[in-house]
Amino acid sequence: MLLLSMLLLLQNRRGSELKRRAVLLLKFAKKEYFLMEKELSEHLKLKDFEIIKDDGRLLFKKNNDFIIKVTGNLSTTLLPKLLPLLNGKYSTQKILDSLKEIDNESILSTLGMLKKYEIVETDNCPSLELLSKKEIDTFKHQIKFFSYRQNEEKYEMQISLKKAKVNLVGTKNFLFPLVRNLINSGIGEITFFCKKGINKSLLNMDFEQLSSSHSHLVKKSYDTLCEEDILFNNPDFLIVADEDISIKELDSINGCNFKNKVPWISFSDIGEVETIIGPLVVPYKTPCYRCFELRKESNLNLYKELRLFKNADKKILNKKSYLSPFIEILSGIMALEVIKYLSGVVSAMTLGKIYTINWLTMETKVHHILKLPRCPVCGVKEKAPFSIWQEPIKE
Repeated sequence: MLLLSMLLLLQNRRGSELKRRAVLLLKFAKKEYFLMEKELSEHLKLKDFEIIKDDGRLLFKKNNDFIIKVTGNLSTTLLPKLLPLLNGKYSTQKILDSLKEIDNESILSTLGMLKKYEIVETDNCPSLELLSKKEIDTFKHQIKFFSYRQNEEKYEMQISLKKAKVNLVGTKNFLFPLVRNLINSGIGEITFFCKKGINKSLLNMDFEQLSSSHSHLVKKSYDTLCEEDILFNNPDFLIVADEDISIKELDSINGCNFKNKVPWISFSDIGEVETIIGPLVVPYKTPCYRCFELRKESNLNLYKELRLFKNADKKILNKKSYLSPFIEILSGIMALEVIKYLSGVVSAMTLGKIYTINWLTMETKVHHILKLPRCPVCGVKEKAPFSIWQEPIKE
């Protein structure tokens, strides 16, 4: 029988009150945590813990709400020798061979216990055809973050990003930080469209800094965005980051994406005190952008006047006013939403919702968007069969 004393300190916040809960775990039996024969080939790796020695004990700190205290012989004899080998480079069998002075049963039962309580994780890498060693090293911090949510699928999430094809439409100010964030996250193919008239030499100079062996970049320009541009390279996702884009253009993009089942996200009101991010639209699953616009319009005080601006063919555009950090924050949040959606690590915050930021107070809010049953794009009327008594009479 192997004796081990561990103390878990968990802090739970309920309202303004901070409560502590302590759980004492004693007397772990060898058989309960004994590793199976097939697990001897596994490569185990210590999770993100800060470890210190204090008066004959070992303290493992994951964060301020999770601390493990190990006392007894285990903290002074076995663990100090075992922990340096838990770096993902050694198989369980190799660890046994390296610690011959300690009996195998004690090592195996300790490894089993560490695994059961998620102090260590399996670090078996995927096929190098799917993810190279260089890519694993480049995105190791991101892969480790994925492991907090789904340890068994952490590499699959990174592979999903590598296989993803993302198209971006917008202005240079927003495209550069967005592309940088997507490249740094490992998105495989990125195509960005910029309006014609932009200084191409400046654009090329900036994007040369983002050259990466992990992502394939394609640069294109356009006068008027068409369906062929939106669907270029059969994208898995579309990002619209243009502060001057019109509602008509957004409606056109919404209809095209709905018809071709392309998820997409945009922002609006960048020149205002409050900026809206989203909604992230997944055709046939969430409310579409038209649902959002119609609900938004129904709550406007100056509805008639704003409709005139929306339907106007020619406008005198004044440059938007904002501070440079707004662009970085906005681009970072949009890129984060795309990464969450494509990897599946967690549900995107703007999925069927909008996220507003007040740039003066930095206050944020999340608002749910409800699907409109009579939406002209995604409503049930559009998909309903022909009914002669419901159709207008033709003269």
